[in-house]
Amino acid sequence: MSEGHGVRKSYYGGLGLLLLLTIVLASCMTADWKSVNSRLDSWVGSGVDKVYAVYGPPFSSQDLSDGGKTILYEFRTGSFEGTQYSCQILFLIRNQKVWNWRYNGNYGAVNQFVQWAP
Repeated sequence: MSEGHGVRKSYYGGLGLLLLLTIVLASCMTADWKSVNSRLDSWVGSGVDKVYAVYGPPFSSQDLSDGGKTILYEFRTGSFEGTQYSCQILFLIRNQKVWNWRYNGNYGAVNQFVQWAP
């Protein structure tokens, strides 16, 4: 009977370690994404000309019915073991100023290409 308890204890000990590692890794990732969000937040209120000056011509843009505009940038990194990483950064423009943003893609690519507003 004591053997069964030892197996259970070992199993739960390993599960606790796995849970701890998951929490530590998740907190690191959250901090990294917060850095990306802070950089993008720095653009809110900036003129659209500053976006063009830093990022260059957009991959695409679209005028919106409310007079606003979206500006989309797409970036790709070199491949790693046959996998190419990419990201998209979308700026939402109103009255010629950034009022919101969105991004999508692999963290490494997003982190590499997201810039601070000047």
